[in-house]
This record gives sequence, C-alpha cells and structure tokens, in this order.
Amino acid sequence: MVCSPALSNTAGDYFRQRLGPDSVVVLRAMLPFNGEDFGVFLNRIPGAMFFLGVANPERDCNGDIHSPSFSADEDAIGIATRTIAGWLVSRLKLHEHQTPAS
Repeated sequence: MVCSPALSNTAGDYFRQRLGPDSVVVLRAMLPFNGEDFGVFLNRIPGAMFFLGVANPERDCNGDIHSPSFSADEDAIGIATRTIAGWLVSRLKLHEHQTPAS
C-alpha cells in the first residue's frame, strides 16, 4: 500500500493546525500492510490512509485494535470526524477554484 506523499503531507499539516503540532505523525512506511484492501484503491487513485489514536488510559480505553479487550475513547472519534470533514471541505474548495467554468 503506497499513500500519496502530497496528500499525506497536506493532511498532516491541516491536522496539526487544528489539533496541535504534537498530535499528528506522518508515517513514511509501516508494515505489514499485506492484508489492507485500501491499497487496491491506491493503485488506481492517489489517496492517504489515516490512523486514529483512540487510547486513553484515564478512561480505561486501550485502543488495541484486533484485540478482544479493545476499547476506544469515543470522544476521539468525534474529534477525528470533524477534523477530517474540515480537511475534505478545504480540499473541495481548493479544487472548486481550479475547475474551469462550463
């Protein structure tokens, strides 16, 4: 799975502005991704995958995905939804201004 460096960096910059400079890490490589279906889409269309940190020890949320003891801090899900939606709107506005009028 190969994410678009441009989209990954743009998203990382936007997320840092909204969530704080220490809240976001852009990964350049992470293994294994041999079972990730999203990579099939990325073979055809540039994209970026995001990981959401949902662990919160203060709330007894471990965030260990694919584990029987998984629990998520659901506040993180709301924050991520609003942040990613904001980034998508900013991308749409950018492309709206680049599209020639018909």
